[in-house]
Amino acid sequence: MCGEDQGSALAGIFGRSSCPEFTTEAYTTVLYHNKNPSLYDEIKLKLPADLGDQHHLLFTFLHVSCQRKPVAPDQEKNVETPIGYSWLPLCRNGKLTCGEFNLPVMQEEPPPNYSYIFPEVLLPGTRWIDNHKPIFNVVLDAHTTVHPLVSSYIYTLYYSIKIRSPPLVK
Repeated sequence: MCGEDQGSALAGIFGRSSCPEFTTEAYTTVLYHNKNPSLYDEIKLKLPADLGDQHHLLFTFLHVSCQRKPVAPDQEKNVETPIGYSWLPLCRNGKLTCGEFNLPVMQEEPPPNYSYIFPEVLLPGTRWIDNHKPIFNVVLDAHTTVHPLVSSYIYTLYYSIKIRSPPLVK
């Protein structure tokens, strides 16, 4: 996402074979009645070239009802109920965030300006699942030629451009 409302979601997720080329959301599969599901789906993203601090991934955890229960008529069609949220900023100090992350899951929708902070920060007045313990694991593996993964290369290239000489690559 590029901002915090649903309208600012970037269509940067590669769609599956039967879907549009790019989409704003992706779903994973889980086993029926599994209390500790393992999600092994790989989701490929196309990141914008001007990646900034506001770009992040928002994870929404849904309970999918397999049986319809008698409820109010306006809620009868809802088979998906949000039960938690977590997020991961894609950029930190001008560098693409990569690696394995263990994230806590919030019970309600994240507050305003959540995208600029990491979920490890305990926000006052918010409710977390398992008392803010990291219960969701995600791995980001970047294959990019646009976004630097090691900040020392940025400074080497910047200095080389500044003095107009080719960089020495070791």
